[in-house]
Amino acid sequence: MSRTVMVTGATSGIGWKTAKAFAKYGDNLVICGRRADLLEVRKKKLEQYGAKVYAFTLNVRDRQDVEATI
Repeated sequence: MSRTVMVTGATSGIGWKTAKAFAKYGDNLVICGRRADLLEVRKKKLEQYGAKVYAFTLNVRDRQDVEATI
């Protein structure tokens, strides 16, 4: 049974490593980050592990952006 996991900051660092680990274990992902161009690259990489991935740009430090997006 696969889960759906949301990872913020998925374009680099800990967020990227976390998203990759979940994808390798067969989980589906909702990923977000501030850099749309890099987010699309990361999405394609994660899909290579067989994960279903939904990606969107979001700055979690901006409360209005979070409320509007989520």
